[in-house]
Amino acid sequence: MPRAKMTPRHFTMKILSVVPILRGVAPELLSYYTSLLVEEGALVEVPIRKKYAPALVVSVTEATENASDIRRAAYALKKVKRVLLSRALPNALIHAANDLSHYYAAPLGTVLYSILPQGLMQATNFIRVLESVPPTHQRDDLHTIPRVIQLPYEERLARYRSIIRESFARKKSVIVIAPTRAEADDVFTKLSRGVEDHSFLLASAMTPKQQREQWEHAMTHDDPTLVVGTTVALSVWRHDIAHYIVEHESSTYYKSSERPFIDARRVITSLARHAGVDV
Repeated sequence: MPRAKMTPRHFTMKILSVVPILRGVAPELLSYYTSLLVEEGALVEVPIRKKYAPALVVSVTEATENASDIRRAAYALKKVKRVLLSRALPNALIHAANDLSHYYAAPLGTVLYSILPQGLMQATNFIRVLESVPPTHQRDDLHTIPRVIQLPYEERLARYRSIIRESFARKKSVIVIAPTRAEADDVFTKLSRGVEDHSFLLASAMTPKQQREQWEHAMTHDDPTLVVGTTVALSVWRHDIAHYIVEHESSTYYKSSERPFIDARRVITSLARHAGVDV
């Protein structure tokens, strides 16, 4: 009998736009294809410059072509090797990055590279820590309006302590951001009294090892936490955050001196809005 003619096998293919997490690679979006189950915010392993590296998935598009059509695309698409983590970053962070990309008219990859702590994301414990943390739930509370506390320094700290006590009673965590390491140190010393076992300091001026250790402790702590630090403390993506507190909000140190000149206050506001967190 004549052999039946084989027809091309069709797969549910996806085109992924990813940002590589690798030193020396430009923060631009790269495209790959895969038939694996993957969504925005995942961490995948992809071929880059004759080796494999982790990359953050920022968009997923269903492909209508079959496998052979994708391989014959006008530009050579490479295949994703594997999914490292189905949820590396919270949706709120991805959506905030999109907001900032539109606001600053900057590529999404450049924005993500600017706001993500590269030292932490490239650490050997990054995936292991994220695997142990419950996923965050995006609430898209677009009506979140920042509140202003106009009080002298010591009175502001007293108000912060009240917010922290109320949040801890509700089993919620609080992130306090200061513009400089010196201010973060002072705020941490005064706010952590009495809750030292649940408080963590995370600042960009720390050594990479100190940053990794404090980040891991803050991410995996079983009870509600107080995290104080510079903007790197925004990398503590706990599922139970109730408040972001921005100390010395008028400081010029919140604005980056490098393109695209991102203002950390806008990052916090956008992130809080998408996560449904008070500011």
